[in-house]
Parts: sequence; structure tokens; C-alpha cells
Amino acid sequence: MSEEEKKFNNLDAFLEKFRHIVPREILVKESFTQVFYEVFDIPLHKDHIEIRGKVIFLTISPLMKQEILYKKEILLEKMRDKTNGVFVEDIR
Repeated sequence: MSEEEKKFNNLDAFLEKFRHIVPREILVKESFTQVFYEVFDIPLHKDHIEIRGKVIFLTISPLMKQEILYKKEILLEKMRDKTNGVFVEDIR
């Protein structure tokens, strides 16, 4: 095996460790849809969720937004548990 092939194999082995890592936005959206369903028993499509920094923005009906305000702390606490407290600070 040539020196070039050895370097490539070492690099490939190193990068293999990172192939399973899920991008932050996908992780937050997936987690929030699960938490939302747990709290409200209503499915929420990922297209209604936008992540900006550590804030989740929802494009949903005003009535549902009002319900979220009532249960915001519960949602945030469940999100902190699900994401080890590093991804979400607010829901709007």
C-alpha cells in the first residue's frame, strides 16, 4: 500500500467517527415535534418550525400560539431534558 493510500485510509477512519452526528437544526426540530406531541397530543410538522440561534419560531395559528404560551415552561423543560440543555432558550 502506498503512502497516499495509507493517509487516505487514516483520514477515512477518522471521518467515520463523525458520520453519525446529526446536524443541530434537525435534532432540535425532531426533538421539538416529539415534545409538542407529548404535551398537546397534536402532531406538528417540521415545516412549521424555524430555528434561529437558540430560539424556536413557530408558524402556527394564533390560538395554538396562545396555548404554547400557557405551557411554554413545560415545553422548554422537556426540550432541555431531551437536548441536554444546550439548544433551546425560548419559543416564539
